Amino acid sequence: DGQSVGITDGSVQADGGVARYKAVREKNFPTGLLTKALDVVIENAEASVEADRARILNAIVGARNLDATPPTTHARYDHVNRMLHGRLAYSSFASDTHFREDEDRLMAAMRDSSVSEMTFYREQLQGEDASRFVDALCSGLPRDLRRLEISASRCRGALWTGFAQLVSELSELEALSLCLVGTRPAGEAD
Repeated sequence: DGQSVGITDGSVQADGGVARYKAVREKNFPTGLLTKALDVVIENAEASVEADRARILNAIVGARNLDATPPTTHARYDHVNRMLHGRLAYSSFASDTHFREDEDRLMAAMRDSSVSEMTFYREQLQGEDASRFVDALCSGLPRDLRRLEISASRCRGALWTGFAQLVSELSELEALSLCLVGTRPAGEAD
């Protein structure tokens, strides 16, 4: 329809800091581009000017001479690759965009990243979908996550018991925000 759609690290001004607005904005990000981005390896990336590529890679590894030939492998490349893949996976999962299509790969990328703050929004999850969301969170969140915000609206099912399990597994968690509007355990009447 001619509109551009982007995945951002955190919310943008148009989101007003509201997780739901970010999720809606990112929902139509093209699946093919996300999958392709998970294959990016920073040390193999190209630049329109080779000198720029060398400077970028040398800056990543902390080289003193940015014009030197960059190393072909480095632990900092690995760190940047994990962070990039993890942030893309997180954005996909956070906005409920594409995680169902390549869930195992996305959860592994998110878990192995160094993302320290995450926000999720879900609406009207029930039964198996609620269980699947909590299971994915339990398997995909980085264990050193420091801040977690979950907003759920009109959901039913495993969210309640799943959150207790989730929080118990995050030993580095410093801040937790749960907003469960109209959300009830399975079987509880409206």
